Amino acid sequence: MTETATQSDPGRGTVVLYNPVAPYFQMPLGILAVGTALQRAGFEVRLVDGRVNRPGDRELTRLLDGAVMAGVGVLSGKPILDAIRFSRQVKELAPDLPVVWGGWHPSLLPEQCLTEGSVDYVIRGPGEESAAALASCLARGAETGEVPGLTRRTAGGSIQTRDVLLPAEPPALDYRLLTMDHYWAPRGSRTLDYITSQGCPFNCAPRSTTTTGGPFRRSGSSRNSGNWWLAMTSSGWPSSTTCSSSNPNAPGPSPRACSACAGQYAGRPLSGRASWRKWMKT
Repeated sequence: MTETATQSDPGRGTVVLYNPVAPYFQMPLGILAVGTALQRAGFEVRLVDGRVNRPGDRELTRLLDGAVMAGVGVLSGKPILDAIRFSRQVKELAPDLPVVWGGWHPSLLPEQCLTEGSVDYVIRGPGEESAAALASCLARGAETGEVPGLTRRTAGGSIQTRDVLLPAEPPALDYRLLTMDHYWAPRGSRTLDYITSQGCPFNCAPRSTTTTGGPFRRSGSSRNSGNWWLAMTSSGWPSSTTCSSSNPNAPGPSPRACSACAGQYAGRPLSGRASWRKWMKT
């Protein structure tokens, strides 16, 4: 599946984002958040979901044309294998194009990820600000030393910049970067996945705070209402919603409460109902 953002500044360049093959099929909220931030920074975003389509060399060559970097969202486990495959494919077709990994696994083990020769940079923690800053530097041919949350390879090992803290609210998501039917059709319903919290709920080690960008945070109502309106309008008004939390132990609201919340933020009733599901942003 290939998606191309329509609102961008062609002069800034293109960023290709890839979601690796995985044994689950929720919407790729992690790279969707990064893609939304890149689009707002003026880049054309081409989002590819390997669970729907793994582009061959000819298609990927077309996607990479004019790109300033290729980003990959990586979770631990099976997705790493496809992330490596895609990254090596990019390097075979465009050897000088920077490949950037982000997500939970690179945030936890950035130096390990850089041992894969096809990976040039790792973004740690929340990736929206860092990805936009890195793409801007690469587009200008500028140094990347001031890009926050970045780990890069050096002759003697690796070097990393300052950590990035979580924003006060979960990121906005522009679902126009996705072809919604690719996710709705397998479910048999127009169900929207949506982020309602961020960060690590456990704080089991000092690294958990720096890795995730800060302690667990729920979304407040004022900013969330604006994000919810963008989600509703950009996704084509789903019939139901699934709100996701990064805290698997958090007691979720009742379906009635979810539906009331969805209807309030959307400004119009949903034909179905909203529900609560606990998973991490991927």
